[in-house]
Amino acid sequence: MDGSKRTKIEAFPAYIWKVMVRVIDESHPKCKMGWLVDGRTRMCKDLDTMSNYIGNDLSLPFGEASKAELETGGLTDIAKICHDVISKVTNWAHFLDLIDWIECQRPGLMFSKVVRVPPLWCLLDEGYKSQWPELKGVRAVTAKQIIEKENPFVKAWIYPEGSFFMALICSKRVLLLTPANDCPNGRVSNSPFVR
Repeated sequence: MDGSKRTKIEAFPAYIWKVMVRVIDESHPKCKMGWLVDGRTRMCKDLDTMSNYIGNDLSLPFGEASKAELETGGLTDIAKICHDVISKVTNWAHFLDLIDWIECQRPGLMFSKVVRVPPLWCLLDEGYKSQWPELKGVRAVTAKQIIEKENPFVKAWIYPEGSFFMALICSKRVLLLTPANDCPNGRVSNSPFVR
């Protein structure tokens, strides 16, 4: 044992996994276990902050172990496998990366009829804004509404200052940074532009 305590979310599935492996057919040399992790509580420190947002921010990590490993290993060993899998997705950076990935994969705005969304450089020629330096100092929620009204082809995201972002280019995203202790209701501290 490495001396660290395990959470209930790690210990209980370890027990279930250990019991479940007894009924698995010999033709299945490996066994998987999955955990549903809610990202809403990991996005902002204040748990009530995300309560007004609609939608899910979920991740489903899977652990895999051999049947022999689960049969012969102790609960401590199996709980460590659970811990290793869960700890990869129970952090803020994972959910920011997940949101960025989803935002860049979605097909675009949904309308009641099919509308082709032109590339960003065409939108700039059409008169849609790509920068909002005048919104620095404005409340982030208000700035988000203004940006999405002035350019309906982009989506504004509110993050606390000091957030880590992968170098992912997504020409439909505008980042609004606010003080970490007042996210998302604080004032915008950066000059927003389309990334």
